[in-house]
Amino acid sequence: MKRAWGVLILFVILVGSGVACRSASSPKRVLLEVDGTRRWLTTEAETVADMLKEQGVTLGALDWVEPPTFTLLEDGMRVRVVRVQERFEEEEVPLPYTRETRRDATLPRGEIRVVQLGQVGRERITWRILYENGVETEREIASRETLATPQPEIVVLGTLGALAQVPITGTLVYRAGGNAWVMRGNNTPRALTTTGDLDGHVFALSPDGRWLLFTRKPIGGNIGQGGPLNSLWLVRTDIVDDTPRYLETDSVLWADWRPCVPRQGRACPPEQYEIGYSTAERTPNVPGWKARNDFWLLSLDSEGTPITRREIGEPVGAEWYAWWGREWAWSPDGRLVAWGSATALGVLTVSTRQQTVLTTFYPYETLGPWVWTPRPSWRADGEWLAAVVHGPSARALRPDRSERFDLWLLPMDASAPPVPVAENVGMWAMPAWSPVSLQLAYAQAEAPDGSALSRYVLMLMDADGSNRQRLFPAEGNPGMTLPRFVWAPDGMALAALWQGDVYLVRQDGSATPLTATGDVTHLDWR
Repeated sequence: MKRAWGVLILFVILVGSGVACRSASSPKRVLLEVDGTRRWLTTEAETVADMLKEQGVTLGALDWVEPPTFTLLEDGMRVRVVRVQERFEEEEVPLPYTRETRRDATLPRGEIRVVQLGQVGRERITWRILYENGVETEREIASRETLATPQPEIVVLGTLGALAQVPITGTLVYRAGGNAWVMRGNNTPRALTTTGDLDGHVFALSPDGRWLLFTRKPIGGNIGQGGPLNSLWLVRTDIVDDTPRYLETDSVLWADWRPCVPRQGRACPPEQYEIGYSTAERTPNVPGWKARNDFWLLSLDSEGTPITRREIGEPVGAEWYAWWGREWAWSPDGRLVAWGSATALGVLTVSTRQQTVLTTFYPYETLGPWVWTPRPSWRADGEWLAAVVHGPSARALRPDRSERFDLWLLPMDASAPPVPVAENVGMWAMPAWSPVSLQLAYAQAEAPDGSALSRYVLMLMDADGSNRQRLFPAEGNPGMTLPRFVWAPDGMALAALWQGDVYLVRQDGSATPLTATGDVTHLDWR
């Protein structure tokens, strides 16, 4: 009991001495700088915050103090209050226009025409400005608003006569400058569209070469701003200045003509035109769509007017990377449609709506907002498909990161096995069978271990992989950046894109330029 009383007495003494020490602490002299004044003051406040409150100094939301308000005061300390003001100022500035030079093979060589005058745009910039004690210390852009979009100056340079005339069999079409062009008889081009808004999703000639099927960019905004992804259109290739027809179909990722099958020895009448197509939903994120992986048939009359449409393949959404969409290809007789997805190759039987998987593989991880899907190609007899298959690699830690892409032949006969015919061709090999023989054209990556960005050379071989030869471009020239090529209707040559132009490539390896525009992106030949 005595010990407890002793502890209590000691505690009271210590507390009392602490109070005495604080009471006895001497006042501090502090230099206060605020609102343009400097003065010494004497205070018994413990912290900077206490002293400011004592002196009636109120801080604004952006004001700051040096040293910070939680700092303990010391004798002789300097306390500075910085008043911060925020202001917004608007400024209108001009937006310069750009200059574009396009080449036009329909104008005489060397002729220059200004087809669109450049116009300066206007932009409203809102600046956020900070002032410290009345002096500007920071200025940054808070917002931008385009008041008037600049209009580019477009100059067209004629190239007619720059190229020798080359005979053309059938009908060859290509996309350049956002428009469709046609060549018949020779390589003198004629414009099929003039709106400059073809988006490239669909660009396909009818089997008889009379019609071009294409998609246009949406009206009313960029990707992600609402409305359809695009719209499907039709134009005659054999009529000068034909007016394109809208097919009352939107948001199309793929579309192509169903091959016409003659009945009882008679040719197919024009009213039997049919188009297969697959659609998507427009989304605000890259790439701007989400594929439905559906399949529709659209019937047209002889004037290109839609008659009926029916859904053949129900939407597919459970497979990996289904949002990108499948590649499709009609069989020569129009009974089947081959498809390639991120993980498989298969066929859709139109009459029964049955889906058949031919082979599966691991998807390729692109590490970007796009998906690799193989594009199948039918042999002329419809018995085999050629396609690129993603294969495993011992150098890849994960199968989806393998850089191996092989060229396979897939039989329609379920009892026959698939046949690999070329290894490490690259993801963009794009095989294409000759329409009249068993020859197979494909692109070979110059750097197979990085085939997504590799250049490619056009190759030709027989169906069993023999007699392999390089066709184009010639040795010593850079390869094609993204291979696009198509067979001539007679199978004697191919048309290939190289450095933005169309080249006629013969089987002996010789090549002749057909265009001189430098901006060709798609082509077809029937």
